[in-house]
Formats: sequence, structure tokens, C-alpha cells
Amino acid sequence: MIRSGIFLKNEKAMTFVEVMIAIIVLSFGIVSVYKAYLISLERNEYLTSRLYATNLLDNRFEQIGRVLKVHKSLPINLDEEKKVMVGAKTITFKQSLTISEVDGFADIFLLDLAVSW
Repeated sequence: MIRSGIFLKNEKAMTFVEVMIAIIVLSFGIVSVYKAYLISLERNEYLTSRLYATNLLDNRFEQIGRVLKVHKSLPINLDEEKKVMVGAKTITFKQSLTISEVDGFADIFLLDLAVSW
């Protein structure tokens, strides 16, 4: 610091090394926050897709129940693909249905419905 043209040697100032260390520490903090943000965005996208998949599963079970009540038969189309717009992105959900009889019970079936994306 200059006062009246004289350098004051008693006052302490930050050195270049201290400034560089402060910048490095700050940079690591910013990178860590950015990385956590990206991870949360990725997780949010996964959970949104899972929510849509759960909704599709519920709708499919209701559809199968209606077909059984009205037509007294099991659905013919076991595998389906649904395209859903999530924001600006189109996600294709693939549904697969497996129907099998339960041993020892007449007219009782096991439905295994899976959704993948």
C-alpha cells in the first residue's frame, strides 16, 4: 500500500501463492456443487421415467381386468410399446406380459407384467 509515496512494510498483503490456493479451493467447491447438480438432474430424469412406467403398469392392469370382465378371456397382445413425451424428450416404454396358470387352482392366473425403457 502506498501512502504519501512511501511503501509501508509493516502491513500484510496476500501473496500470489495465497491467491492461487484460494482460487483452487474455490474451484473445487464450484466443481463439487456442479457435479452434485448434474447427479440430481440425472436422478430426477430416472424417477420421472419410473413414475410414467408405474402409471403405464396401472393402466395395463386395469385394461386386463376390463377385458376379463367383458369378454371373459385373456388379452391377446402380450407385448406393447408406448411412446410418451416427457418434457421435450420421447421415451419408449416396452411392456411385456407373461400369463401362466397357478398350480392347484382353476381359473386363477399369474400375470407378470414388466416395463423397460
